[in-house]
Order: sequence, then structure tokens, then C-alpha cells
Amino acid sequence: IELRDDKQIMLEAVKNNPAAFEFCSETLWNDRDIVLATLEKKPLYLYLVNELFQSENPDVVIHAIENCNQKDLWEMYEDVSDELWRNRDVALAWLKKGGDWLGEDFDDDFQDDEALLLTVAKENWSEFENASARLRSNKEFMLKAIGADARVISDVEDELRHDYDLALLAFSQDRRALHFYSSEEDFEFMVSFASTVRRKIAEYDTFTKVVVYNIVDRQKKRNASCTLSLLNQGPETARCHLDMISSYLGLPSEAELAMLCKASANLLYWGF
Repeated sequence: IELRDDKQIMLEAVKNNPAAFEFCSETLWNDRDIVLATLEKKPLYLYLVNELFQSENPDVVIHAIENCNQKDLWEMYEDVSDELWRNRDVALAWLKKGGDWLGEDFDDDFQDDEALLLTVAKENWSEFENASARLRSNKEFMLKAIGADARVISDVEDELRHDYDLALLAFSQDRRALHFYSSEEDFEFMVSFASTVRRKIAEYDTFTKVVVYNIVDRQKKRNASCTLSLLNQGPETARCHLDMISSYLGLPSEAELAMLCKASANLLYWGF
């Protein structure tokens, strides 16, 4: 009995073999150091930790979830105190491990929590449908979500379904985005979208291969100055001014061009 109540002895015991937790005294069953050491080695031993201790120490439960193998999540689900699923940090830890959306257990407000739903988009995109309508109709938020996984475009609200920026981001990342455009209206949008993507690429090519190339080539071959004095200030400065001119003309930036080219290739894969 004295050994079971000796913290140092039992702490070493659970570190070596977490099963020793069952032989601790009742007092040590509620000792943070003992519990943490046990769950560090064997997260699924959370079932041995009473609900009162869990409720008073949610960080211990979070630690167990973080150290649990994804395949064992549902086994652990049964052992988490019911009230803790309404704790945002516990929910976040669960979602970061790729856990499903626990609609009956989570607080209703979680559906409108940007950080939680961005985690869902990144770790388990098929559960993104649980995002609130407010979030799914927020363009800035949806850009972040699609950036995490392009397939969440399947759950965008109707008013953003044919948004050019969202479609460009989605198709520049994943050709499977097309799976979520299946109606007649979607087809018309895809035809128009593909045409816009190719037009922007062509306009950029025309500017760089015709205008820029000829200016630079003329300067090199003839050692002549450009009538636009701002282009006679060295290659780096000239490049900066040319970028400003292209931006003024509404041409894509280099970052957008990269997205356009990837989107074009992914659209071509499907025949668009």
C-alpha cells in the first residue's frame, strides 16, 4: 500500500510501463504528473482517468488526443468526458488529428469558428460541409479554405460557386475540383472560365515576348536607349518598371501566371 502511494516510485513505474497506473493509489490517480506520464506512453489509457479529473484538466485530455494514433481516435472518443467536447481547445486537437466533425457533441458556435473550419479543410476536407453558411459565403475565408484543400469548393455557397478567383485557386491546385461542377450552368461557367484563363496567359505572353523582348533586344543589338527613359536605368530597375506597366495594363503577376498555367493544364486534362 505504501508503494502504491509513493509518487516517485509510481512515477518511474508508469514511465517504464503505463499499465502500472492501475496499481496506483486513488490519490495518485488524480496526480497530474502520474496521469501525464501514463498518457504519454499510452494515450488510450485515458479510459482510466475519471471524468472529474478530465474536466478539471482539459489540457491532459488534449495531450492524449495529440499523442493518439489517428486509427485509434474513435476508441479514444468513447473515453473523453462528454462535456469536454464543448471545449474549443479539445475540439481543435481532435480536428487537427483528422477527427470527424462531432455535430451532436460540439458547441453549435463551432460551425462559425474560422480556425476550427480551416483545420477541417486541411485535415479532413469531406467534413467541411459543417461550416456555417456565413463562412461558406465569405470569399476571403473560402480562399483560405481552398488554399488548404481545393476540394472544399464543393461546399461553397451558391453566390460564390462561379467566382473566378475561387475557381482559379482551386484548379491551380487540384484537377479534381472539376468533380464538383456537374450542372449545365457549371458547364457554361467552365467553358467561360477556361477561355478567360487562356486569354490572360496569351496577353501576358504577348506583352513579354513582343513588347519586353523587343525593347531589351533593341538595346542589346543597337546599343540604343528606349524613348521611355524609365526603362534606361539598368535591368533590375527596368524589370520593376515593366512589372508596374503590366500591372497597370491588368496583366497577371508572376504568381498569378503560375496559377493560370497550372489551372490551364488541369482544365486541359478534362478537355476544357
